[in-house]
Amino acid sequence: KGSVAHNLPFGAPNLTDNIWLYGGSADTVAETLTKGRNGVMPAWKNVLGEDKVHILTAYVYRLSNPDKPDAQQ
Repeated sequence: KGSVAHNLPFGAPNLTDNIWLYGGSADTVAETLTKGRNGVMPAWKNVLGEDKVHILTAYVYRLSNPDKPDAQQ
């Protein structure tokens, strides 16, 4: 499942399970995308812009929460 970072050789997390390093809420996903994480992941807000961060947040959140109708839950 390389498209969701499962079993990649560089140790990326599996985005389809419920194991989160920094919390699994949509707000935490958005914060990670916006601000990055301690040199492990760069901030993407300036690259993607606010709208794309919002869309990507919903996508990443739904990968591990497929039964929730709204990414803000």
